[in-house]
Amino acid sequence: MIRTYRDGQLSHAGQAADDDIEAALALVGRPGVVVWLDVTPEQLPPVAERLGFHHHAVEDALKAADIGDEVAQRTKLDRFPGHVFLYLYRSSVDREGALLLRELPVFVNPGVLVTVDRANAIDVAELCQRWDAHPELARHGVAALLYGVLDMVVDSHLASVDALGDHVDRMEDDLFDGAGDADPTAMTRRGFYTRKSLVRMRRSVHPCASW
Repeated sequence: MIRTYRDGQLSHAGQAADDDIEAALALVGRPGVVVWLDVTPEQLPPVAERLGFHHHAVEDALKAADIGDEVAQRTKLDRFPGHVFLYLYRSSVDREGALLLRELPVFVNPGVLVTVDRANAIDVAELCQRWDAHPELARHGVAALLYGVLDMVVDSHLASVDALGDHVDRMEDDLFDGAGDADPTAMTRRGFYTRKSLVRMRRSVHPCASW
């Protein structure tokens, strides 16, 4: 997906085909122009080369997301000459109380916001609705676009925390209101998976410490 803003007004929105990406990149750096590109991992390397993104940031953006039950990378913000790189996660909780994480690498410079579409972390319609709900913010340039992305990410974590809390409440109800009918093994397993989800949530949300 591509969006182009000129002087705080949306001027173009469309799919991120290679030709459209090239046309959008040609606008980057022009006065009053801000561009959002949502690219696939395969599209990222040539876009990153064109925009001068640091190779370490590109490597992090393309790195495998999970190693077993651990997240491969913690949430972080890295500063490089000319741009910033963020590694974020959107979260959700399934019916069994398991935490689902979708990684979202983001590159930002003064004229462009690039998101990398991994694991369908971005609901494009939802994100565009957030931006369009407050069009007056577009005059702040790329900061307004980044705010919309961060707002979406934080809301997903708040919803996940609420869902995990509801799951714990249901376990307590099953344990204490079951009149001895609750399966101890099943309850232990549910408790274990819920605790694991909470630990993964903390590790994915809590940012890396600065060195």
